[in-house]
Amino acid sequence: MPLELPDGAWRRVADAFDEAGRKAWPHVKLEKQRFLERLATLAPTAVDLEQRAGADLYLVTAFIGGDRAAAAALDALLQAEADRSLRRFPDSDRWAAEAVDRLRDRLLGGPDGASGRLADYQGRGPLSTYLRSAVVREALNRRRAHGGTAGEVDVEKRSDPGSPEREIAQTMYRAEFVAAFEEALCLLSRRDRALLRLALKGFDLERMASCYGVHRTTAGRWMADARARLLAATRRRLAERLQLPPSQVTSHLRLFQSQWDLSLERLLDESRKRP
Repeated sequence: MPLELPDGAWRRVADAFDEAGRKAWPHVKLEKQRFLERLATLAPTAVDLEQRAGADLYLVTAFIGGDRAAAAALDALLQAEADRSLRRFPDSDRWAAEAVDRLRDRLLGGPDGASGRLADYQGRGPLSTYLRSAVVREALNRRRAHGGTAGEVDVEKRSDPGSPEREIAQTMYRAEFVAAFEEALCLLSRRDRALLRLALKGFDLERMASCYGVHRTTAGRWMADARARLLAATRRRLAERLQLPPSQVTSHLRLFQSQWDLSLERLLDESRKRP
């Protein structure tokens, strides 16, 4: 029995996604009803659907359905992302081919026909970001495995200033961090943004309390809540963009601690006229 689809604004967004997908991937075959049903499962409201990567979801949905052209397109995208990303590792010639083969099996499905993890992609961030994140994680794992250490990424090592892992990860994820941070800042209230701006200007709690006519303790609580909300929203947005579990997202945020205040100052200046 076909899934009942939302109408109104949701249907307009879904139709636009379908059109965008067909234009982006003209050789891929996907029934519109199948695509809309998956969209309805992933994002049943128009507000949620608008935040998804429509053309990317179209390609992945066709791949899940067994379309060979979609599988070939995804394989090409994965290889292109691997070629770009692995060049940043000076010793990649020793393990790059192995890393790509492992990624291909993991994301697209192995030779036994098992479904790949790409079926879990929900379009919360660009497909290119999802693939880049997978390539970098696998590259760090292969690099460490060939160096005689366990294959899992060593978060502490990647957090060491000057380590190759840190420099590579910062380069790969900087754009995603900035975008997630900006989106998180937009979610804060006007008061939260104002408090953060005052803190950057060097206001202590006494001066903040005086500005709002409240007790110092109240100002301190407001300030702590504003920072907590910003961090939580940034973590959530970055997790959506990279489609990573919270533990790994936290390690990614540590990479940009030194840039936190600079990014905050710039974005707060840009947000002065926001409601």
